[in-house]
Amino acid sequence: GQFGKENDSESEDFDVDETTSDYKIKVNEIQALRRKITKISRRIKAIQEADIDFEEMDKWNNLYIQVGKFKKKHRKYVERLEDLQGSLNVHYHFDVRVDCGIPKISKFVEDRLNHKQRFPDIEDIRKLVVKALKHFNMGMKEGRIDVLSRQILLDVGNQIQNYRKKKKVPTATLR
Repeated sequence: GQFGKENDSESEDFDVDETTSDYKIKVNEIQALRRKITKISRRIKAIQEADIDFEEMDKWNNLYIQVGKFKKKHRKYVERLEDLQGSLNVHYHFDVRVDCGIPKISKFVEDRLNHKQRFPDIEDIRKLVVKALKHFNMGMKEGRIDVLSRQILLDVGNQIQNYRKKKKVPTATLR
């Protein structure tokens, strides 16, 4: 997912103002969707874990139909949540800062992360660190690469999380 890319063409036409009623309505709808998704997930789990005897097959068939309906609703809510998330986050732009103690690698990784504008996983970071090492003809042991990659990932994740909290950018977390 994107962590805040702003398209130049759109930024002139529309800037998100956290105080607008449209923004607040979207945030409220996101919170309501999260509650609905949680409630439906619990219902699905309860039905799937219910003990039903062979003699109660009619009841089982009805529950099976209910689970199908709940899953369809769940999917609809998740899609709507993702749409709302995208409509809010697409207008934000945030550059991460990387300081891993090796300026050349820090700058290399930082530039590529900011260019992609999506949240990286550990493999993305590791590949960038290895690419930077090759680019600058530097050597490093595998264990040190792993430690450095985890350090960068945690730092970048914390920066993005702090930015989102500061700007009150809603995030979708499904459990």
